[in-house]
Amino acid sequence: MKRRLPALLLTLLPLLAGCSESAGGPDYTQIGVGAGRAGAVADLQCTWLPVMPGGIVERELELNGGIRARVRGTRDGAKVEFAGVEDPDGAARYFSHETLDSGFGERIDVVTLGGDDYVILVNSGCGTGVTL
Repeated sequence: MKRRLPALLLTLLPLLAGCSESAGGPDYTQIGVGAGRAGAVADLQCTWLPVMPGGIVERELELNGGIRARVRGTRDGAKVEFAGVEDPDGAARYFSHETLDSGFGERIDVVTLGGDDYVILVNSGCGTGVTL
């Protein structure tokens, strides 16, 4: 029996070395949203997306200029809708998890209900002092 134990360990060692500590599925990712006048500096508000199947996160964000954002994130991606702008349907976006994970950013030009031109930035990361 004592001689079999080292042989058994040598047999199992390659199998154990190939094991992964990852649960599989997508990695954690985030979406940042901010708004302001073109050229202004703003902070992006961050929302982490869930990684568990069936997980949902919903956030209401107050942005500059009276613009509000609603972020609905799932394991597959995030839908972002806006209020306080003249064309909320035209500003709404959906971003897949793969898109957000790739380092994506989009500027959306909108007009607020007060008639002011604003830029909404949706980014795959978060940050402070971001120029719009």
